Amino acid sequence: MASEEKQKQEFNSFRNIPDSFKKIVVVNGTKKPWRNEEGFVIMGMKYFLLNADSLEF
Repeated sequence: MASEEKQKQEFNSFRNIPDSFKKIVVVNGTKKPWRNEEGFVIMGMKYFLLNADSLEF
């Protein structure tokens, strides 16, 4: 993500969603999926679009 401030802004909306839902952030680029300390999955757009199982991470 462009900046830490933008990242906080994007993740704040996820923090208000109940825990039973997956929280997936798609970013520009080809990053492979990874999970941050809060449990949010972050992946690149190319990976998201080209892998049929990208939502199963």
